[in-house]
Amino acid sequence: MNKIIKLFFVGSDFYHFNTARKLFLDNNYEIEFYNATKHSKTDSINFDLILFDLNTTVNIDDFFNSTNIVSQTPIIFLYSKDTSEKELYKVRNISSYGYLPIDVSDFVFDITVNKAIEQAKQKQTENKISNKLKGLSSIYELLLQISTLYLEKSLINDYDKVQESLELIGLFVNADRSYIFLYDWNNETCSNTHEWCNSGISAEIENLQSIPTNLIPDWVNTHKKGERLIIENVQALDDDNEVKKILAPQSIVSLITVPIFNEDICYGFVGFDYVYHYSDISEKEYEVLTMYSKILNSLETRKRYEKELINTNNELETKVKLSAEELLKKEIKQSLALQQHIIDLEEILFTLSHKFRHSVANIMGLSNLLNITTNSVDEVYEIVGYIKECTETLDSYTYELTHLANERKNNKTL
Repeated sequence: MNKIIKLFFVGSDFYHFNTARKLFLDNNYEIEFYNATKHSKTDSINFDLILFDLNTTVNIDDFFNSTNIVSQTPIIFLYSKDTSEKELYKVRNISSYGYLPIDVSDFVFDITVNKAIEQAKQKQTENKISNKLKGLSSIYELLLQISTLYLEKSLINDYDKVQESLELIGLFVNADRSYIFLYDWNNETCSNTHEWCNSGISAEIENLQSIPTNLIPDWVNTHKKGERLIIENVQALDDDNEVKKILAPQSIVSLITVPIFNEDICYGFVGFDYVYHYSDISEKEYEVLTMYSKILNSLETRKRYEKELINTNNELETKVKLSAEELLKKEIKQSLALQQHIIDLEEILFTLSHKFRHSVANIMGLSNLLNITTNSVDEVYEIVGYIKECTETLDSYTYELTHLANERKNNKTL
C-alpha cells in the first residue's frame, strides 16, 4: 500500500515542482500537493511535510510569519546549483529536517523524507505528553489529580478511571508500561487486570493471565512481606530464572513493583516496566507506586463498603417485610382467638343462664310453699331438703364457672 503524504510545496519554479512531484511518485508516495499561494487558507490542515524550494520568489520571512503550520510540520529545504549563498544563509537558523539537492537520488530522498516525518511524529508525541504533564510539579499534585479523578462523579466508569490514572503515573516517571495485578490465593495464580503502554510499546495483558504463583515464589514472598521488588537489569538474571522467562519475552529490561494491601492481606501489586532503556530506579518511582497502591486500596475499600451497605439495606428490607408479615399473621391469629373466645363465652353464659334460672326457679317455688301455714313439719323438712339440693346445684355451677375462668387465664386465652 502506497504511503500517503500531505505535502505543502513552497516554490515558484515549475520545473522544480514537477521534479519534486516525480521524486515522491518514484518512491511510492501518494501525495496531496498544496501550493504556497494558498497557504493562508490551509492553516487548519495537518500537513505531513513542507518542501521549501530555496529558488522560489516567495519571501521566506513573509511565509514564516503568515502561517502557523511551520511550527507543527517538518520542513525540508530543496536547493539546486543555482541556489545562492544568500538564500542558504537566510535559512541557517531555521530548524529543519534536512536539505535536499533537486537532483538527489531516490534512496537518499526516501530516507530523508521518512526520517523527517518520523522525527516530527515523535516530537508531536513528546509535546502531547509534555502538555499532559504540565502543571504536575510534584508527586503530590499527581496523586491529588488521581484522587480527584476517582472521587468526582462523572460518566466515566471505574475501569476507565483506573486506566487514565495508570497513564498519568506512567508518564510521570517516564515508564514504558504501568499495570495492576491481582492475586487469586484460592487458585494460587496472579493476573494482569489493567495495563497502560507508552507509545510504541506492545500490550502484554492478554499474555499475563492466571500465572501460577509457584513459578515466582521469591516475587510473591517479597510482596507478602510488604516489600518492593526491583529488578534493574533483567538480562543479568540467570537464564533458568522463572522471572526472567516471563519478563524477557516482554522486552523488559528494568522494573519495580509494590504490593497492594487490604489490612494485613496482600491482594495484588502495581508496577512500572522499562523496555527502551535501563532505569536507575529511585525513591521517586517507589513513592509514586506506594501512594498509588494506597489510593487503589481506598477505592476497593469504598466499593466493598458500598456493596456491604447495599446488602445490609436489602437484608433490613427483607426483615422488615418478614416482620410485617409475621405481625399481621399474629394479629389475625389473635383476632380469630378472640372471636372464638367470645363464641365460647356466649355458649357458657347461655348454658349457665339456663342452669341458674332452673335452680333459681325451683328455689323460688319451694320458698312459696313455705309460706303456706298448713304445711306440716315433715313437709317443711322435705321442702328445705329440696331447697338445699337446689343451692348445692347452684354452688356446683359457680365452681364450674370459676374453674373455667382460671383455666382460660392460665392458657392466656382470656
